[in-house]
This record gives sequence, C-alpha cells and structure tokens, in this order.
Amino acid sequence: MARDTDSDPTALGACFAALRDVQRERAAAARLAIPALRRLVATFPHRTGQSYKLRSLLWSLYNGRPADLSDMLCLDWTLRKDLAAVMLGFGHEDKTVRFFYAAFDEAINVEAHQWDWFAAAGDEPGDEPDTDATIVAANSRPAMLALCHCVVEMCDEWTANNRDPELMPFANCPLDEIAELRRKAAALLS
Repeated sequence: MARDTDSDPTALGACFAALRDVQRERAAAARLAIPALRRLVATFPHRTGQSYKLRSLLWSLYNGRPADLSDMLCLDWTLRKDLAAVMLGFGHEDKTVRFFYAAFDEAINVEAHQWDWFAAAGDEPGDEPDTDATIVAANSRPAMLALCHCVVEMCDEWTANNRDPELMPFANCPLDEIAELRRKAAALLS
C-alpha cells in the first residue's frame, strides 16, 4: 500500500528539515564565495592565460552566455577551488548573505576597477590570446625545451617509482597531452 506523504507529518517535517539544510549549505557556500571571487578577480590585471579563462567562465556565470567548462582544467589548483566556490555560492541571497550580481559588481568594478575588461568578454569573442600560436612561437626557445623535458621527466620518474598516479604531478593532464609534450621535447632535441 502506497503512503500519502502529503498527509504524513513525519515526511513533511523531513522535507522541511532537508530544505533548511540546503539553505544553510547555500548560505555557507555564498560566504566562502565572496572572498574567493576577490581572489579570482585579483588575477584580472595580469592579463595571463588564466585570467582570460577566468574572465570567460565568470562572464558566463554572470550572464548565462556559453563558456567551455574544460577551461577550468587550465587553472592552477587554488584558482580552480576558488572558481568552484564561486559557482556553488552564486545566486544565493538571504537575510545574512548576498552573493549574486551585486557581489560581482562590488568585487570587479568597485574594488578591482576591472569591469570594462570583464564585460569585454561578451563583446570580443577572439580576445583570448592564441595559445597555439604562443606554443608554436615558444617551441624554438630553450625554455620550452626545458619545460617539456621537465614535465616528461617528472612523469617518468613518478611512474618508475610506482607512486600513486592520483598524486602524480600533472595527474590532471591527459595522457595525450603528455605524449604531445614528449613529441615536442624530442623534436626540439633533434
């Protein structure tokens, strides 16, 4: 026999308790998101590849325009954690904490004075630096050789010592990208 949960005070009480828990979690996430957004916005003036990725992802969150979420994989771990915190907290407003459009305006415009550059993400789809061209140009530099070689050596050493692959440097880097770095290092050595 099916139970009518609408008339079951226990089920109704559990539902309201679950809703209160979600509200507490969302408020806590919003409180963590406010300083995380400030740390992300602090990268904007540097105009690095990471700041362009962050701008694109935050602009998408702000106005709903599409962005490539895989751009998050290009971020340093601390930036990734901060972006995740912002994503969890975004849109929450209650009596104790507000993390919505005004929070973005406060962090980006009022505190960092970066609103014009941030908003340009919607106007300039090709504004991001051409990463492929940068890599091609860097291939002739000894620094690129050192970088490729260093990544390959660290991965080889880690694998040779049978360490936990989840903790390996560049563990989030797909194997085909490591193979590409090996190929570039070999080409630069020849």
